Amino acid sequence: MAEFLSEEYISEVREVFALFDNDGTVNSRILDEMLKSADVDGDGRIDYEKFVKMMMQG
Repeated sequence: MAEFLSEEYISEVREVFALFDNDGTVNSRILDEMLKSADVDGDGRIDYEKFVKMMMQG
């Protein structure tokens, strides 16, 4: 899949991954916390709008 992505995009993805990186793996506790905070209406789902808001909050 990476062969279809630009170097710039891959670099950006690596930077975002590094925010969650825990020795080469993503810490599920951190992701759980992020998803819970993004689920502002408590429906148990993260739609596109919620996802964008979550990513913009950094």
